[in-house]
Order: sequence, then C-alpha cells, then structure tokens
Amino acid sequence: MIDVFEEIAEMRARGERGALATVVSTTGSTPGKETMRLLVRESGATSGSVGGGCVEAEVVAAAMEVLETETPKRLEFRLTEEATGSTGLLCGGVIEVFVEPITAPHAVLFGAGHVSRSICAIAADAGFRVTVVDDRASFASKERFPAAHRVVVGATFSEAFRELRIPESAACVVVTRGHSMDLECTDLALHSQAA
Repeated sequence: MIDVFEEIAEMRARGERGALATVVSTTGSTPGKETMRLLVRESGATSGSVGGGCVEAEVVAAAMEVLETETPKRLEFRLTEEATGSTGLLCGGVIEVFVEPITAPHAVLFGAGHVSRSICAIAADAGFRVTVVDDRASFASKERFPAAHRVVVGATFSEAFRELRIPESAACVVVTRGHSMDLECTDLALHSQAA
C-alpha cells in the first residue's frame, strides 16, 4: 500500500510541488471510497487512486489546474450509465473529491542585502521556497543566494515586479536599502494575494 503522506513529505523536502485529491464522500455505488487519495506530481505522475476510470482522469486534470492556481477545488461526479457511456462502469452514485495544492510555503524577500542573505538561509532551512527580488544584479544573484529557489532582478523594482508571481502561500519580507523602495515593495505585497 502506498503511503501518499510519506511521498508528500519527501516531495516537500526536495522542494517539489503537487496536488492531493481525497475522496471526501460517496453515495450509492462508486468505484472510489471515502478517504481514498491520489497524489499528482507537477510532472503529471500519480500515486494512489480515487477509484480509476473517467473520474480519475478528470481529477488529474483538475489537480494540474489546482497546482497552477494554488487554490483548492471541490469536485462532484454523478456516475450514471449516461455519464459513464460505454466504459462498462456499473456505477450509480455520487462521489465528491477535494483537491488541494501541495506546495512548500514561499518567502519573497524584497532586497538583496546582508539581512536578506541571513533570512534566505534560515527560511530555506525551515522549508520555504525563497524568492529574492532586487534592482541590483551584483547583489541579487544565485552566487550570493545559493539557497534561493529563484532570484528576480530588474533595472528597477517596478521592472522586477513584472517577472514576479506571489502565491497565496507567500510571506513577504521587505528589507530594501531605502525607504522609498520599502514603500514600493510593501505596496506591492499588500496588494498581492500573499498571506
């Protein structure tokens, strides 16, 4: 028996992303039973099952969408002969599946000075996927931030923002070298979907 939770822990340790689909309720005759789980990796590879067949294919597609948006989704399938067609499934029930993103928490560091270097190392050790943002390529680099998942540099912070996606799971830390840049970055963070 596959333990998807062990796989999730291993994925998170490697910084990999995925989505977990869990059968949360069933009524009538369904191939999936409550608490069955399907883990979908970013590559599309899967482990586990929510019952197979046409339901599983639709759940995998929804999981890829959930992974992209990082927003959970509830799915309901009414399994009838009309819905399953010639697949031969003898179902006559309803199955509800909850799909949630499996991602490491994010930390977005605005500023690439000495304070950010320390925060980056600590956050990465704590399991965060760290993004460093700055307007100076000589400061914001993979060499200075080896633990960062991503380094974003622009000629100005505003330019760097165009390359930046701040997910809901993000914590934003503003430690630039000047008040006006701090305000610009704080304004962006407050108007993002970051937690």
